[in-house]
Formats: sequence, structure tokens, C-alpha cells
Amino acid sequence: VCNPPNLLLNAGNPGAGFLWNDGSTQQTTTANTMGFWWVDVSRNGCTTRDSIEFIQAPAPQVQIAGDSQLCIGESTTLTAQVQQGTGPFSFEWSNQSNQSTAGFTPVGDQLVWVQVTDQNQCVDQDTLNLVVYNYPVVDLGLDLVVCTPPPILLDAGNLGASYQWQDGSNSQLFAADTTALYWVAVTQNNCTSFDSILITFDSLPEPALPEIQLMCANNSVTLDAGNPFANYQWSTGDTSRTLSVSEPGVYSVWVSKCNVVFTDSVRVVGGYDPERIYVPNAFSPNDDGMNDRFGIAYSFPELDLSDGFEMYIFDRWGNVVKRFQGPEDSWNGTGQDG
Repeated sequence: VCNPPNLLLNAGNPGAGFLWNDGSTQQTTTANTMGFWWVDVSRNGCTTRDSIEFIQAPAPQVQIAGDSQLCIGESTTLTAQVQQGTGPFSFEWSNQSNQSTAGFTPVGDQLVWVQVTDQNQCVDQDTLNLVVYNYPVVDLGLDLVVCTPPPILLDAGNLGASYQWQDGSNSQLFAADTTALYWVAVTQNNCTSFDSILITFDSLPEPALPEIQLMCANNSVTLDAGNPFANYQWSTGDTSRTLSVSEPGVYSVWVSKCNVVFTDSVRVVGGYDPERIYVPNAFSPNDDGMNDRFGIAYSFPELDLSDGFEMYIFDRWGNVVKRFQGPEDSWNGTGQDG
């Protein structure tokens, strides 16, 4: 037995004489100590003795083994490790499991226990406190487009945690100095969180649309506001970087980047036909009044060629011999001023 017995002993033989080792003279007595218990039973001058020995059995010793520190949402499997005692053993866990192992998924700190009973009804119990930690909160912020000189200082927070950045460094702070995807793993109480941020170093926005955009008849053109990573608002209501148009007119776009906003515009001229602009391939500067000067001819009154017009004539060695001052300018073949 595990503990001193509290067992009623019955010698039988009603009407006989009895003498127990504790001095009792009744047919029954209660054994309440370890060791030998005996009784003498007498009848008609004949005496018989019987005895029983109560032996201290080794009690089981149980210890709960397993991971007791968890991150929120994690599970753990605990094992009841038993030493001593007499098998087989029965188990009772705080979650009603009756096996030698039990699984737990606590939502907060939790005290768990197990009770073990051996073949001799000897009992032992152990407890374990499960501690649940939250994952560290890591927020590097939204992806950035910056137009200021690098670096940008990133802070992983969670003072006292351990850190690992994409380049293997392990400080809480990181200086981002190139356009790249930056990430960090932050570990605290064996719980790890990740975050990343795409940082793009760019220049301030600048105009990208031409003043005039030609558009062939029965066709469309795509206008490109340039300035990658900016925000766009076209006069048509569109918000993409490019805009496809099929009607002539003036189109404007508001470009926003790095807290700078500017307006750009373009005049789309429709009905363009390259054949309405004529460039001769020869002329005869002999002062006979016919084809004496070289220049362009165009029939495109809705198009002002004076802005942005450039035309050059080079000699065979690549030297500029004539730079035209506008679409109305011409050359007599004698030099820059001809």
C-alpha cells in the first residue's frame, strides 16, 4: 500500500474467541499501521493464528515535460514522465486527456496539471505554468518614394529584442541608402515577426509632355506624363501615368510626388499627314528664279512649327553649314547666313 492502511480486517468464525495484535477481542478490527497484523481464533480449546503484512509500496513520481513558453496561437504537447510506482499507470490531465501526453493551445497564461495513479492506487500530481507571449509588433511603414538625399533611417522598434536585417546586420536601426526592398526579423521571447518596405530614391517631378503632339487622322495617341512612382490626375479624370486619346485638344495632368505638385499640358493636333510636310531632296542656287533656295513647305495651318522647330544641313565631314531659324527660313547654299 502507499499510505498507512485504514482497512477493516475480519477473522470470520462467529462465536469464537479472538485476540488481535492490537489487543482487540472482536471478530473485526481496523488495521491502521504498516507491518504485520495477526489474530488468534480459539474455539473448543483449539487456537489458530493468521496474519497479513502491509508493505509500503513506492509511490509514483510524475513530472510534466515539454515547452512551457509559447507564442500566441502556438500549441504544445506535454508528456507526463513517471518514475517509481507500479505500472500500469492511469493519467488524468486538466484538459480531460487520459493519455501519457496531452496537447494544449492556450490563449493566455494557463496552469495545467496531471494526476498519475499506479496499480497500487498510489497517486502523484504535477503542475506546469504555460506562459503565452505576443508576437512583437514590427512596422517599418508604407513603401516610400523619396526625393531627398539618402539615407532614410528605419526603426524596427521593440527595444531589447534581437534583430536581423536583409544584409545580416542586427541593430534596431538601419540606414537605407539605395533603392531596394528592406526587411527585418524581430525576435522577442522566442516569438519572431517580420516586416518589409520598398524604398525608392527618386528625383523631383518635372514636365514630360511635349507642347504639341501630332495625331494621324482616324487614329489615337498615348500621352505619357513620365515621373515614375508619382500620382496622376488628368483633366479627363483618369489617374494613370499614360492616357490614350483620339480627339484633338489640350490635355492637362497634375503630377504629385514627394509633396511637390505641378501641372503639365499638351496640345494634341489631329488630322496629321506626313505628306503635308515637304522636304526637297535637291535645289539649284543659280539665281535663275527657280528653286534657288532650299527650305521646307507644309500645308498644315493648324500646326505651329515655330516652337521646337530644328533643321540642320551638314557637309560630308559632319560640320554644320546651315542651322535653320524656323520653318520659314531657307538656304541659298552659300553658308550660315545664305
